[in-house]
Amino acid sequence: MTETDRQRVIDKIERAFDGVARGEITLHETDVIDGCGSDRKRRKARKLDVEKRWQDVPASAIDNHQAALCFAGDSFRYYLAAFMVRSLRDLTSPVVDFTIFALTPDTNKPRHKWKMEHFSDFSPEQIQAVVEFLQLMTEEEDVGHHAKLALDAFWTEKAEQAQSASG
Repeated sequence: MTETDRQRVIDKIERAFDGVARGEITLHETDVIDGCGSDRKRRKARKLDVEKRWQDVPASAIDNHQAALCFAGDSFRYYLAAFMVRSLRDLTSPVVDFTIFALTPDTNKPRHKWKMEHFSDFSPEQIQAVVEFLQLMTEEEDVGHHAKLALDAFWTEKAEQAQSASG
């Protein structure tokens, strides 16, 4: 994958997800949720996330909260955009695998309900941005087969449905 290809997809993600608001769950809070922490700990963690746009989430915070997308709830699309851009900017980031996993429905058992609920909120432009992200990631040796699985199991069909619906 070339730097030009990566920048093209980053630009597409930035356009498609621009203005997506963060929900109630914040990045630092996802660790507390994962650890079954108290409401008090969740409130304290929530105060650590002060950014107003997903574009301003620090790369170090993303790298330190790799599993956040599994617990992001109503903030899934907000953080997904940041995770995809982070993955494209640094293919060695530990979040690359987690980002692709969050986009991959299970194929050997009923699909994860939480994933499918999150995917239903995507606009056609966001779906296309995810597809292009995954298509680029298929070129990467370590994660390419997982990105292809995500495309084959869900995203290619979802993109075709979105395109048909929009005319």
